[in-house]
Amino acid sequence: PDEFIKKYGPARFRALLEGAVSEIEYKLFTAAEGIDTETDEGKLKYLARAAEILAETNDGMARDLYESRLAETYGVSKTAISARVSQLRKQTYQKRRKEEIRQVISPRFSRDDVNPEKRTHMRAARAEETLLSLLMQHPDCFELVSGLLSADQFVTDLNRRVYASLCRILAAGHTADISLLGEEFTPAEMGYLVSLQSAPVATEKLETLARDCVKVIMDEHARQQAPDAAQLSAEDWAAQMKRIAQKKSRGE
Repeated sequence: PDEFIKKYGPARFRALLEGAVSEIEYKLFTAAEGIDTETDEGKLKYLARAAEILAETNDGMARDLYESRLAETYGVSKTAISARVSQLRKQTYQKRRKEEIRQVISPRFSRDDVNPEKRTHMRAARAEETLLSLLMQHPDCFELVSGLLSADQFVTDLNRRVYASLCRILAAGHTADISLLGEEFTPAEMGYLVSLQSAPVATEKLETLARDCVKVIMDEHARQQAPDAAQLSAEDWAAQMKRIAQKKSRGE
């Protein structure tokens, strides 16, 4: 207490006891535990910890305020503290972006994943999941979707089976009640269906969303069915390139 009072004054200590001190200020205070801030080495060690704390907040005004206080209290330039905080924030951002990219390129999956094919068909699998969630929550879209897409065109086996089952139930006039599918899927797969049923789906422009999902699935299915270019004759390859060019010109 006497150390806190010496540095920040009795008013701040009283505010600390009354719970009126901000989370950042409390973290900055407790970060000094075990450090002799009267020595140059201790000051540097504490300021390094303090910079890490300030780097965690997205409140620019709060960072500016506490950077000024730290500079005044420990006799260092605010510019030096600000530079260190900015450097740490930049490192955190870059690390997060790398992880996001890594997850897209090589996502982590556990041994218990019910749909392992999603690993190699991420974009199509996500479109399948969105479409299934849409049908579960908005069964009135069934007629549109079933008229555009068959179960055979689904890319992943699990989602293909779910879609076929949903189509059968909805075509029979039943609601999209997943309890009716209990005998067709394992407990783990039923858990997956529950997650699809509760997944957030946009409530506006449902037809546009459905058509977008269908297009992604059909494009991936067509890509899988396309023959390997290395095995095509020159004439077949040229014809295929021409068809692709025509599709692009039509905006397909």
